[in-house]
Amino acid sequence: IDLTAAGRLTSSTISEPASSETAWAALGTYTVGQERIRTSTHRVYKCVAAHTGSSTAPEDDATNWLDVRPTLKWAPFDGATTAAAEATDMFTYVVQPGYCNAVSLHGLQGIEASISVKDEPGGTVVHTASASLYEPAWGLFEYLYGDLEQMPAYTFTGLPLHPDAEITVTVTAAAGETAALGMLVCGHLRSVIEGTTWGGVEEGASAEPVTRSYIETDEYGNTIIERRPASTNLTLTANCTTEMADAALSRLRRLLDVPAVWLADTSANFSGLVAFGLASGRVTYGPSTAKLQITVKGLF
Repeated sequence: IDLTAAGRLTSSTISEPASSETAWAALGTYTVGQERIRTSTHRVYKCVAAHTGSSTAPEDDATNWLDVRPTLKWAPFDGATTAAAEATDMFTYVVQPGYCNAVSLHGLQGIEASISVKDEPGGTVVHTASASLYEPAWGLFEYLYGDLEQMPAYTFTGLPLHPDAEITVTVTAAAGETAALGMLVCGHLRSVIEGTTWGGVEEGASAEPVTRSYIETDEYGNTIIERRPASTNLTLTANCTTEMADAALSRLRRLLDVPAVWLADTSANFSGLVAFGLASGRVTYGPSTAKLQITVKGLF
């Protein structure tokens, strides 16, 4: 669901411009490297040529300005986690996506994420949920001595459907620490093999972390690493009855070039089998059963 459409983002505790941002002003004096935002485009622009006295807005002035990223407030809606909304202690977003049964959060930083759903703006709360943003300790040593790992993503499912739903998302950090959210996705969680009376994802579905960092080894053997957010590729095979094969193929075809959140399994022990990216695959038909193979290329 496009949350950048008019009226979808109702409010946020993150302002625009945020305290760390400065709005562009016509006829100002700017030096190379200075950044200014435009609330009309929700973008940050960097000055690439010193100038003064110009009344041309940065989005229309490629000679003097470079579009570099979204503003802090709008960072969760640009389809990537390279830019993130940030605030000390906590922040909230209130959105009106319409019919929506799932919210997926990516690029998280903090200790807890929570969600509240009202049946209409200012209406009755019909659903609440929260999740810890720390991975569980996988052994006694980690429990006693190791720092808990930050959970990079979490998906809230099972949201009640209402045509005018109002959803509040809150990300909370420890006192004095930074809470962050790289991407907020509201959508319709559907099963590719929905409606079948037999089948499901086969054992052996895999998640493959992929580095996006810049890594170079020079002629002297020194390695330079500039860390960047990693991505996750997902591979799975599912089975269904042949009567669902056409529907599965249709849903896969419809999402071929659409970035989406893919979950192999929504059970608690399979939270790692989640990827946001572009899917491809094939459907193999049989007399009574069909096999669906899906590969998701993670975008981050």
